[in-house]
Amino acid sequence: MFFYYSSLKKNFYKLELLKNEFSICFRFMKIYSFVNMNHKIFQQL
Repeated sequence: MFFYYSSLKKNFYKLELLKNEFSICFRFMKIYSFVNMNHKIFQQL
């Protein structure tokens, strides 16, 4: 039982790490697309 719990905890921890990395990636993508959009607008001026 204890072993099962610890492995579950480990997997949960991995999942949390993955979620954090994904949110960071998502933030970078949002910033990148925002900058890209502004760049295109500036080019048209």
